[in-house]
Amino acid sequence: MVFKVLGGMAVTVSICSLIALWYFQRDLIYPSNVPEKSRENVDLPTRYNMPHFEDVKIKTDDGVTIRGYLITRESPGESKKAHTLVYLHANAGNMIFVVGTTTPKLSFPINNYNWLMNIDIPFHSILGDVWLRGKKGVFLGSEYGLSEGKASEDGIKKDVDAAIQYLRSHPLVSESKFILYGQSIGGAVAIDTAARYQSEVSGLILENTFTSLPDIFSSLMPYLRTFKFMVCEKWNSKEQIKSIKKIPILFLAGGKDELVPPIHMTKLYNVALAYSENEVEFHSFPEGNHNDTCTQAGYFERVLRWWIKYFEKQD
Repeated sequence: MVFKVLGGMAVTVSICSLIALWYFQRDLIYPSNVPEKSRENVDLPTRYNMPHFEDVKIKTDDGVTIRGYLITRESPGESKKAHTLVYLHANAGNMIFVVGTTTPKLSFPINNYNWLMNIDIPFHSILGDVWLRGKKGVFLGSEYGLSEGKASEDGIKKDVDAAIQYLRSHPLVSESKFILYGQSIGGAVAIDTAARYQSEVSGLILENTFTSLPDIFSSLMPYLRTFKFMVCEKWNSKEQIKSIKKIPILFLAGGKDELVPPIHMTKLYNVALAYSENEVEFHSFPEGNHNDTCTQAGYFERVLRWWIKYFEKQD
């Protein structure tokens, strides 16, 4: 009798846990309030020696206003000549918040290009104009930083659509090349964006991203892998990347990534290698964790060489 009661309680707890997981999964996937006050404390780029920027508000097709910064070169002439890097970052905090708390002493110049904010960390003096949205910003948009709305896969795609439309109509960047840089779930957004805007995108950089969200669910909670069908957000990168054929792709993988098992990056690389008609590069950083791969020795040099190879020679 006792075992029947305990068994019944275990089943009840399991069912309740699955219901809670289903109901709250978007809050787990998109923790916009982590770190604390990241929805409120969004610094201006001037605090980090970036004086040339625009504070932008964009209305998406679903009526949400997303906020962010368009960081340009010193003069309109320089901005028009520069490339535009669209940075799509990970799923917690806001870009400027994390820049202020985790800035490493790493930098290198690429001619006259703008600064690039990388993942949760900035690395300086890179590439063309940099479009930063206050989370969900470029990455994300709604619900993050000072932006409105509630994050979801469909909503993020609408945010990206609005961002691309904005950039294509902006007099300083409308004629520039777009390069996407995605880290973690931002990598999934970057892959989806490159697949949907192949005529607009000239290059793709991916750091520590995954094959799909249901796959990550199985990796992080193997005891619940039977229920991965309940994950409503898909971000099916392993399928989307098959259609990205014309642009160069750079993979940057942390060998000790504790959140996204490194095998995910390897699998994505192999798929891209099989389907792409352009060059695909893969570089692993053996000591790199999920959030510090960009601090590993040689990281910036890899990006620099890739950038010069595919974009400097065209300028």
